[in-house]
Amino acid sequence: MMSGRGTVFKHRWKDGRRTSWRISYQLPNGRRKVETVGPSKREAERVLAERLADLRSGGYRELTEATFEGFGHKWLSDYALPHTKPSTYDGYRRYLENHWIPRFGSWRLQAITTADIEAAVAELSARGLAPKSVNNFVVPLKRMLAHAVRWGYLRDNPAAGVERLRVPQREMRALTPAEVRRLLDAVAPEHRLLVELAVMTGVRRGELFALRWGDVDIRTARLHVRRAVWQGQYVAPKSERSRRAVDLAPALVERLREARPQGSDEEIAGRLLFPGAGGGPLDPTSFLRRHFTPALERAGLSGLRFHDLRHTYASLLILAGEHPKYLQAQLGHASITTTLDRYSHLLPGEHAHGGDRLQAVVWGER
Repeated sequence: MMSGRGTVFKHRWKDGRRTSWRISYQLPNGRRKVETVGPSKREAERVLAERLADLRSGGYRELTEATFEGFGHKWLSDYALPHTKPSTYDGYRRYLENHWIPRFGSWRLQAITTADIEAAVAELSARGLAPKSVNNFVVPLKRMLAHAVRWGYLRDNPAAGVERLRVPQREMRALTPAEVRRLLDAVAPEHRLLVELAVMTGVRRGELFALRWGDVDIRTARLHVRRAVWQGQYVAPKSERSRRAVDLAPALVERLREARPQGSDEEIAGRLLFPGAGGGPLDPTSFLRRHFTPALERAGLSGLRFHDLRHTYASLLILAGEHPKYLQAQLGHASITTTLDRYSHLLPGEHAHGGDRLQAVVWGER
């Protein structure tokens, strides 16, 4: 179909399975430009009309050509490596190199459509991946292609319209006070402080294993979270809010005072609270397998995850009547929304009848 100086036509790919609509139009220098738009003829006609309008108004911009693989490696080196945490970068690299590059590697970046990406997402789901895992695959792809638009490789991000899969709410496990006491009694004496600190402060596992004695303020009864451990390396906490001071219970302050090594504050400040072999951080996998899991079995609490100790801390604060904003600060959540989404069902009065409360406000005192 001809439209001014442009054409819309159907193209069959070499694999014989895919067909796409393409547009062709003439540039000011006389050269013809061909773009793959996608499976919709109507969309191809719309895009062609936009290109011709841009050419007439002088707003047309030539895009840089690249394969998906070539741009993917450029994005990893130029954006992800210098601008994200090591753990985030490693995840992005694995998702791209293990899935997206094998899928789209030799394709022209501009030839990839939303339908192509949605088909790939459907295949991931068909392989039995959980919805949350599938969503994690899509995150780096969306970010990468957003940079392709910003850097002049694409006009539009074909992944922007790919919807996240609905993730079923996982049942949260939190120990009762009696179960907490049972677990602490079952833990080996040399690891009791570590587990008690996890239950009574809610710090994440990586944050816990990175704690140094300089992070413990006995005078103010505060624990300062300043770093985390990831694959044996010290990294920044999960977010800016994760850098926080956590209040310590009086009994926990006493246990920390008793466990404190001999020496001045300056001498011990850099020592780890829970060092592993050679003075470095504990290996989390080894600790869980050799110490935490056996303690759970002895306590009759098999199936509990270490992260559930963080949920336990939050539920205990709610049981103690603390406000959700206090929970947010202590847990280091970036947003109060995260705190409420996870723990509002535990708040007192959450399921009480609203009409009763309203009547008490208006007519309670007469």
